[in-house]
Amino acid sequence: MKTLPKIIVFCWRVGHDILPIYANISTIRKNFNKVYPWCGKEEETLIHALKDYPKAQDILTLGSLDNRLLERDYSYCIDWIEDIMRTLDIKVVVDFFTTLWNSWNNKNKFIFRGQDEDAKTVWERAKTLCHDFRIHNLMGYGVIVRDADGFMLGGSGGFKEAVMDIEWAKLMAFEESVKVVGELNISKAVFESDCASLVNRIKKKGLDFTILGHCMDKACMKLDNFILVEVKWANRSCNKVADLICNFALKSSCSWNFSMDYPKEIHDSVMFDAIN
Repeated sequence: MKTLPKIIVFCWRVGHDILPIYANISTIRKNFNKVYPWCGKEEETLIHALKDYPKAQDILTLGSLDNRLLERDYSYCIDWIEDIMRTLDIKVVVDFFTTLWNSWNNKNKFIFRGQDEDAKTVWERAKTLCHDFRIHNLMGYGVIVRDADGFMLGGSGGFKEAVMDIEWAKLMAFEESVKVVGELNISKAVFESDCASLVNRIKKKGLDFTILGHCMDKACMKLDNFILVEVKWANRSCNKVADLICNFALKSSCSWNFSMDYPKEIHDSVMFDAIN
């Protein structure tokens, strides 16, 4: 699961039950009042603060959380969280934790600043944050194909709304580059990537038994279609044109496929690389 760093830390604290709720504070401070300040009735446990308190329930209901996950009784918050993660799709889980984080922040605003926003306002803020973060996580790629003299033969660029680790993103770009080169009917090719771990995994294909390794092996099967092929690491500074294509695809939310008649947007960079 991927999300904002602050929310990741929040999730970790929820899972370990170390958020500064009154029940936890009372274990290290004698005679500390454990009553939840929002309701003034119940002891502030983690499950009460995040799930059982009416305002928290209103916020989660606006977020369309399954009623079964709201109405069921839990002694410990971690049991509730585990049920959430077993029941919901991973993207919905990310939205759930974002909503939970905003609900927690709203509670803190009430305690420390005397501010108490209505449930709809809190939910709208969480929804906006989820949307903005998804836009931020648009993943782009850029591929260029040159001949032995450095002249452009073709390329492609595109984007995908996804949350993935860097190696998975680089693998996607590698698969696209193999596809583009194959469509140009090139039989001898050198593939370059600025991701050293990707290059090392490819060179050790068949020995990596992770899911990523399996997908890498599957992508490498297409290399058998070439008469001569090599995959090697290249410094990031060598990929300026590819980066430009990637950034343009992200900015324009579009996909490109081009041959020697490359787009004018990358002309200056192409000429600079050819000269140097």
